[in-house]
Amino acid sequence: MRVGVVCEGPSDYPAISIFLADALQRRSITAEVRPVFPELDRTRPEGGWGNVLLWLKRNPPETRIAKYFNGGLFAGELATTPLDALVFHLDADIVDDELFRGYVKKTYEHEVALHNQPAERAGSIKQVLRLAADLENLTQTDVQKHVLAVAVEATESWCVAAFHAQPGEYEVLRGQALIDAFMTVLERSEGRQPQGNYANIDKNADRRRRFCRKHAAGSERLIQTCDQFKEAVDALEVLAANRGLR
Repeated sequence: MRVGVVCEGPSDYPAISIFLADALQRRSITAEVRPVFPELDRTRPEGGWGNVLLWLKRNPPETRIAKYFNGGLFAGELATTPLDALVFHLDADIVDDELFRGYVKKTYEHEVALHNQPAERAGSIKQVLRLAADLENLTQTDVQKHVLAVAVEATESWCVAAFHAQPGEYEVLRGQALIDAFMTVLERSEGRQPQGNYANIDKNADRRRRFCRKHAAGSERLIQTCDQFKEAVDALEVLAANRGLR
């Protein structure tokens, strides 16, 4: 199964690609996951929600279908094989971002609903992604190829869940609590003594990739504890079954 990923930034891609591939493998689905945006072989700063929405604007439905699903141009070169699915990622922490909310209202004439519960916060982001991707004007077959992977509150939450041996409420981690939880497991994974309090999350993509590869098997705990991750895996599994890819 060939899966392309459109995500906020280079440090998000390892968690999405590695954990999804491992989870699908456990369901007897071999997934070839590749980056669509951002292009990881180019030096660029961390992305963000604006770049994902801009990518969708620059790649309307007709372009996406022709370019990625029908064997057209892929990343500037002729694709030998089309993708089976595109995974779209945004972090749910942007629900509270006034710039994000203002942009969505101006661009899509949509009010982003404010919620506190993880599932509802994810739902607010999914609605924006549906509008940005113009899914209502696609056939059901093509809609199924668009898989929404909202991280609550961020892909760092997935990393924390993957590291710990026991299930926990990882989707409720926000702000400083998430920063400290992620940096603690990152340093423990590398054999370092955590310092307790951290100013920021380390966004180094290579460091993140090493962590995710080391804890890829933690995708099982993501299935148990991170509902949005499980939903994305389930959607890909259904698509694989429908296309005879398992």
